[in-house]
Amino acid sequence: MKGRVAALVVGIVALAIGAGAQPAWSAPNPLAGLRPLTIQTVPAIPGAQFVLDGTTLIADSKGIARTTMTKSQRDALALQRDAHLVVGTPVVNVQPGVRARFAGWYDRGYHFSSQNRTGQVLAAAFNLDYLTSFSFVASGGTRVDPARIGSLRLDAGTGGSVELKKPAPVWLPGFKIESIGGTPGVKELEYKISSVTVDHNNVVHRGQQRFFPSHQPQVKVRLLVFNVRFTAADALLGYKTGSEISLKFADGTVKRYPLRNATVTVRDLPRGHYEVTVKALGLKSADSLLVSKNQTATLQVISLVDIGVTVGALFAIATALVLVGRSRRRRRLAARARLARANALSTSTERALEHAQM
Repeated sequence: MKGRVAALVVGIVALAIGAGAQPAWSAPNPLAGLRPLTIQTVPAIPGAQFVLDGTTLIADSKGIARTTMTKSQRDALALQRDAHLVVGTPVVNVQPGVRARFAGWYDRGYHFSSQNRTGQVLAAAFNLDYLTSFSFVASGGTRVDPARIGSLRLDAGTGGSVELKKPAPVWLPGFKIESIGGTPGVKELEYKISSVTVDHNNVVHRGQQRFFPSHQPQVKVRLLVFNVRFTAADALLGYKTGSEISLKFADGTVKRYPLRNATVTVRDLPRGHYEVTVKALGLKSADSLLVSKNQTATLQVISLVDIGVTVGALFAIATALVLVGRSRRRRRLAARARLARANALSTSTERALEHAQM
């Protein structure tokens, strides 16, 4: 009995050894060759989403999304990336007033060895936009109604230019991705104010006012607009007169302003040349005015009284000239008469002497 048991044990051990020496067939391991894939957002955009063959990857607080993939997946990604990897969130709201827009992919290579097990690294580049609003002030610091702004033009250098027909809040690129030797670099954009039009006149000096959207979400623009106080007065007698003034702008537009006590103040008048006409009884007078600062302009009006005074003065002068002429003529005639009488007397005396000598 003991011999049979021993033989059975030996047979089982031999079978086990034989099975180990000749393993049965097994299916290939689908996870063989798994390597890391790292997606680094530039700059870091937490919450950015990417979809790899139907699987969604989300960037962590450092803007990094990680997964693993097989060699076949890696090869397919290298051949046709856009067919396997897409950006799930082309626009990410980073925080109120700041958004990130996907700009492109950068391949940072594949590294896997006993010393470096990084795997495949891709950089997902994003531009950063900032919601920027504008306010406007006159030379003295007073607020200018944005409704008066015709257009606003900004120059961002290599970032191009932006023209706004109305100064509503606008998304402006603040950080732009630029390729530096195939590596993404982040450039901060500075904007210059090229022009602001009010009543078709440019009221800023080109390029003097600058700002960074990333630092200044609310931009205060100083405008070359001024307050001008107009006063209409009689040209000769100096008393106030007139019911309104008309301003002709450089583009031919004419605006009228009623006078109160012969005075009106036009606020926020764009710098430039104007033709000013006063409406009053008498002759209309048109003056040229250069507006370049806050100022007072006195407009002279030739009134009916001035016309009467001028006509009267001219008549008096004419009358005086006539009287003076007559007086001078009389004096000349009298002098000629006296000279004639003197000549006649002299001739008579000479004749008398000649007769006495005979």
